[in-house]
Amino acid sequence: MGVQTSAPRPHGPDDERVVRRLRWVMKRVQVIAGIALGLLLVASIAVSFLQRSPVDVARSHCSEKGVPVEKLALLGYRGSGTLWAKRETVEFQVKGANPGNKVVVELRQPVYFLPWQVVDFREKGQH
Repeated sequence: MGVQTSAPRPHGPDDERVVRRLRWVMKRVQVIAGIALGLLLVASIAVSFLQRSPVDVARSHCSEKGVPVEKLALLGYRGSGTLWAKRETVEFQVKGANPGNKVVVELRQPVYFLPWQVVDFREKGQH
């Protein structure tokens, strides 16, 4: 009275055919899953390259807030983060009547393949 430790083996030609068929199906499923994951990865990377830069998004937002784009001079930008969460701060100098004015736009990108989102917009005068 021993305990059976291995899986039962097929007993006839029909059982062997079923096992072969199941192995074939499992290989196909693995190949299809691998192709699907590969395509998803390629698509997400391609979309990330098509995203607008944080400077372009900040400039557009300034325009929406009524600051003429042609009066903006980029002072600089700095950012931090990983593929899953990025933050950028873009600073512009406003040319014209009040040359000391500065516009600061803060942005975030939740994941590398999603577009940049404006978090904060402020205008401030320099002293």
